[in-house]
Amino acid sequence: MRNFILVLFLSIIFNSCKKKEITAPEILEEKVNIDGYWVLTNYIDKILETKSIKPQIEQKLTWEAIVLKISKDSIETHGLIMRDKQKLSNDTDSLTTISGMGNYKFNYIQNLDIIKAVDLKQNDTVSYTYRKIKKREKRLIKNIDNNYFYKGLESNFYSFIIDSLIVGSYKTIGNPSKMLNLSMNGQTSGFKKYNDYSIHDYFGTLHPFEGDAIIFRDTTLVHKIDKPTNNLGIYNWSFNKDTLVLIEMKTKNFEEYYIGQKTLKFLRVKKNTTNNTYK
Repeated sequence: MRNFILVLFLSIIFNSCKKKEITAPEILEEKVNIDGYWVLTNYIDKILETKSIKPQIEQKLTWEAIVLKISKDSIETHGLIMRDKQKLSNDTDSLTTISGMGNYKFNYIQNLDIIKAVDLKQNDTVSYTYRKIKKREKRLIKNIDNNYFYKGLESNFYSFIIDSLIVGSYKTIGNPSKMLNLSMNGQTSGFKKYNDYSIHDYFGTLHPFEGDAIIFRDTTLVHKIDKPTNNLGIYNWSFNKDTLVLIEMKTKNFEEYYIGQKTLKFLRVKKNTTNNTYK
């Protein structure tokens, strides 16, 4: 009798648990929405951190994808040279693979809210990371969707880098009475007779300069095509904290420029205060 009661009791418990298991609500995994624009941290964040462009563009994936646009089932890549559109997988561990400068696999890391890309063939050992575009960086993606190749993207990044790094007023070290002014619109004063400047941004395929280059111009002089340039001053630029260091660039053929010896230094005394500046 005692054994019969024990068996009956266990049977009731088993059936009760089984019933609960059957009637328990099914837990569905919610799909993560990663639609929007993503920017390559290896590129823009490193440029702003190191105040240098050239080392960052030597990483292969920058040529294909410094900005990603993810929308529903597609992913668009915008780079320094190329632009492409790929089918997007529902698998966040393997969003897509693009082949060009390498064979890069993209995957989404949910707990970090980042997208990673690695070269499957490991010819490129760099690990690339993308983060979502911040509100103050919306200018980077303005009008890029309907332009071919890098048109639109270049002007956005160019103005962002100029605004964030270059613009300001500088005191000439060694001659404190002279001031160098570099404005957002490309105008300059206080350095010889130059009234215009630009920097080399490394978009496209023509890169005649060794290192980061800033080009000063005297627009009052007309350059004759069949003559050496007489209205330009080309310098390698770099920053040592708040000191802008310019080293004159030399050339033998006016097609390739190398870093010379003549060095000028300028101490920044007034930073750009534009609201769009990255901080």
